[in-house]
Amino acid sequence: MLECKCLKSHKIKGMSNLRVLLVDDEEAIRDIISFGISLKNKCDIVHAEDGLAAVEILNKDDNFSLIICDYNMPNMNGGEVYQFLKDKQLDIPYVMCSSDEPSDYPVFDDKLFGSILKPSIMEGVDEIFDRLKNQVDNYVEFKQKFVPIPLNILKRLGSTPVDLYIQINDEKVLKVIRSGEEFSINEYEKFKLKGLDSLFIEQCYGEVFLSLLEENLFKVFSNDNLTDEQKITSVQDVISNVAKSFGFSDQVMSLTNRSIDFTMSVLKKDKDLNNLVSKLLLQSNSFISTNNVICAHVCNAIVSNMAGLKDRKDEVLQKLTLASFLQDISLDPDVIKTYEDFKKHVEEDKSIHRDHLQAFKQHPIKSSEIISSSKTSLPDLDRIIMESHERPDGNGFPRKLSTSRVSPLGAILILANAVSEVIFRNIEIKDEINNELILSSIDFIETEDSNFKNAIEAFKAAELF
Repeated sequence: MLECKCLKSHKIKGMSNLRVLLVDDEEAIRDIISFGISLKNKCDIVHAEDGLAAVEILNKDDNFSLIICDYNMPNMNGGEVYQFLKDKQLDIPYVMCSSDEPSDYPVFDDKLFGSILKPSIMEGVDEIFDRLKNQVDNYVEFKQKFVPIPLNILKRLGSTPVDLYIQINDEKVLKVIRSGEEFSINEYEKFKLKGLDSLFIEQCYGEVFLSLLEENLFKVFSNDNLTDEQKITSVQDVISNVAKSFGFSDQVMSLTNRSIDFTMSVLKKDKDLNNLVSKLLLQSNSFISTNNVICAHVCNAIVSNMAGLKDRKDEVLQKLTLASFLQDISLDPDVIKTYEDFKKHVEEDKSIHRDHLQAFKQHPIKSSEIISSSKTSLPDLDRIIMESHERPDGNGFPRKLSTSRVSPLGAILILANAVSEVIFRNIEIKDEINNELILSSIDFIETEDSNFKNAIEAFKAAELF
């Protein structure tokens, strides 16, 4: 939704092309906005990855017709960019594009050209450009049949909902991929090798792409109609859905990281694990999501009671919460719907096809590979996930590691998974679950390995029940 709070009319200075400075720390969002603008408007778009990059660009070249800027960014936020414009007396229309309101920040005044409220980005962009074209003397609206779509966007979708074309010349295009066909990394690399940055779609189908992108990407934003517990478990489904549509890109990792702060704040508000489990069971239909939130809660409790982690507690908490959320990202939630489904796969039930059992046993490797493909992944996160279903006696999977080969943080996540498993095994009497029941039900509780012993002692001290 767009807020038009401008009390001052900006007359856009004439130039050969309309130029837009697009500022956001998430490349995926910049790509979506850029594509949406280009569908209907003839202009040059310059990207800046954060506020500092934007200021560096403006110091060298301030010949822009419009600035669309996120607020929450590293290095320099959107308010600081706006203040820079005021200090330099640069009369460039500025649009705040954020999940926050401009009224939340005193820096924004009545000279603000407008604001776009995420996640309704393209609705806001259309309204901004409707206003802009009335104030620029060389505004050009696209009327052509085909428009370019960047390969980076196609790569994130995984498959295309419409036909894709390459441009032969100014008057001719050639269809190269049909609607519904996969757009794999191999296709992406093939077209890049040909020197292409974009393929073409019919302009009338541009909105199909935009709706699909926004639907997937912005499910991570808060929904006021959901409880905190529903928001946490919905993050699990969002991560899976976005990863399937976009691949587990650096942008998806960034979005996942942003959800962790909210999750940790909710978990810290109510330390009673039975209470949390009751709410999760009532509000979530997904075993995987519920299990992973329980693991995150247990990991947080363990780390909070480990004195040896005093100097790096926040870093470890973030890493283990991420590992809890992402450990089963390669599992199909339609196959593992309940704890019984999970248990049958662990016990290699004969009713399950051999190939499915093999895929299940290897899923920590697959999840680890997905995570390690992200350049912004935290150090050792892939290793922790790889170890998440191992056991100290060497009977875990996928590599049957002995205790001496399991990392300290891996041991914490293994214990958290074991605690969650006991809870699900005794779900009928969940109100009677306590530390004694948990500890007596975990078969490796007497292990002599120091990593596991430290985690177990911290769990005892946590008083989660």
